[in-house]
Amino acid sequence: PTVVVVHGGPTSAAPYGRTLRVTGEGWLPGQGYAVFLPNYRGSTGYGDEFLRGLIGRENDVEVADVLSGVDEIVRLGFADPARLAVGGWSNGGYVTGCVIGKTDRFKAAILGAGVFDMAMQWMLEDTPGHVINYLEGQPWEKPEAYRAASPLYAVDRMKTPVLIHMGAEDPRVPVEHARALFRALSVYRDVPVELVEYPKAGHGLSKMAHVKAKLAWDVAWLKRWVGGGS
Repeated sequence: PTVVVVHGGPTSAAPYGRTLRVTGEGWLPGQGYAVFLPNYRGSTGYGDEFLRGLIGRENDVEVADVLSGVDEIVRLGFADPARLAVGGWSNGGYVTGCVIGKTDRFKAAILGAGVFDMAMQWMLEDTPGHVINYLEGQPWEKPEAYRAASPLYAVDRMKTPVLIHMGAEDPRVPVEHARALFRALSVYRDVPVELVEYPKAGHGLSKMAHVKAKLAWDVAWLKRWVGGGS
């Protein structure tokens, strides 16, 4: 069984490492799961053209990059195509929502602090310039771009069971995103979904107790929907 862990940012990258991170990539292999860490377009370390390639193309090229990487690790025999999961935090959580809105090949998703609607993000987050820059305009100037970049408008195609994590006092990706996704899936779509809110937590989980609780919840979710590691 394989977990695709999508890094945040997006102007960041997934490095080699074994640290205990909230996304669990340094810990999940010890639980019996293969981990794939794709550096999709928009990531650092591959030149300016690669980094800028995501501007105006969110919920598009980075999703294609992640899925093509999954195709390759399946082809190479590293991943069981019947036991795939996907997850991430921050922009990784956002991309996770985008991915499950485009394919049902993943048996489970773990979505942390991810944007659900770009217009909501523009309204509520503490750095709205991020949205304006990537979507190349204000909501009233680029309404089609805001819609195209938002997982909200693909809820009708979502079938993957989703575990949602969110800091209750997150200024960067406000908790309303998580609550809206939970409502959409549980009330209107009947998709298996759970929402965990961490009290007094911001955009990251800084308390080790929260990190440990999150990882334990993740493994329980993976075992339920993907199966246990070997």
